[in-house]
Amino acid sequence: MKIELVDIEMDGVLLNDFKELEEMYCFYKKACEDLKLIIENNLDLDSFFRIIMKYYDVELFESEHDTYMTCNLLGIKPKRLSTDFILYEKDKHAPKFYFEDWIIMETGKVDARRIYSQGEIDNLLDDDQMVVLYPYAKRPASKRLQHVPNDNSSYDLTYNGEFVIDESELGQTSGQLENITYYNDWMRTEFNLYNSPIIQSKLKEKVFTKERLMKDVASYRFRALEVLKLIKNLATKKNLNISGIIEEEINMLRLKKN
Repeated sequence: MKIELVDIEMDGVLLNDFKELEEMYCFYKKACEDLKLIIENNLDLDSFFRIIMKYYDVELFESEHDTYMTCNLLGIKPKRLSTDFILYEKDKHAPKFYFEDWIIMETGKVDARRIYSQGEIDNLLDDDQMVVLYPYAKRPASKRLQHVPNDNSSYDLTYNGEFVIDESELGQTSGQLENITYYNDWMRTEFNLYNSPIIQSKLKEKVFTKERLMKDVASYRFRALEVLKLIKNLATKKNLNISGIIEEEINMLRLKKN
């Protein structure tokens, strides 16, 4: 799990541009106000996460190990769903084959003894039976996956007797796993993940605590003050008489600290 505050990179061009600096300051100032809003008010989940996703880069379940660690942190009981999507890895030798397993949060009924196809997975998602946490786990290939000699001095890969691919078409993967067949609607699974009320409520309780949010407000306030200093220095260089306005903004930010 990786959760970081959204930041704006400063470069040489930006430091000499009033408009860019002002936009940066307004972003940080608004971030302070919005995060204080969710600290001080009992917002519903939709409103809460509308603000959270604006000011945080949230990456959940980035690896199999990370998925189990994050589930443990959030109090989620993960389940393994077997699919018939085929993976391979290849170096200088013949390719090795695997099937893709998905780590899921069960929200209905998923049979861990079954192997699910694309259509069956669509049905599970349509019926809100699961939320896909991590779809890139693997398991060893079964006997239903076979290598059949063909007329090209190569082998056909077949699954349940159906042709999948000529193995000569599989390139080297440098030890990485690559898909031969795959689920074709990843956006749908990601939408279900980041919009799951169960996961959102657990993130709100376990991760985006009042203590963390207060700390992040302080971080954004510090960044806003630093940008105001840059604006003040630039105004001095350009002989612009806006120091009074800048001091008012600085004092206002400092007062809001309390």
